[in-house]
Amino acid sequence: MSDWVYIRTEPQLWTVGHYDGDGKFRPESDHGSPEEAAAHIRRLNGGADESKADDYLSDILAVIRDIRDDLRAIRNAMEA
Repeated sequence: MSDWVYIRTEPQLWTVGHYDGDGKFRPESDHGSPEEAAAHIRRLNGGADESKADDYLSDILAVIRDIRDDLRAIRNAMEA
């Protein structure tokens, strides 16, 4: 399949799809902005939803803090 693209199909409508081997556009979904269409393409291509990036980062930082705390506890136990 060709790469996913979006095109403006109406004044406030962007359609995600791809071009087939004959050059015909094959629509997959419609979106209300080019940003929404681009985000959908990222998801179709297996990428993360950028709107959730802050949540992912918070989760990662929490895990790092837990590991740090565990390492401190191990160090303190070894020094005791």
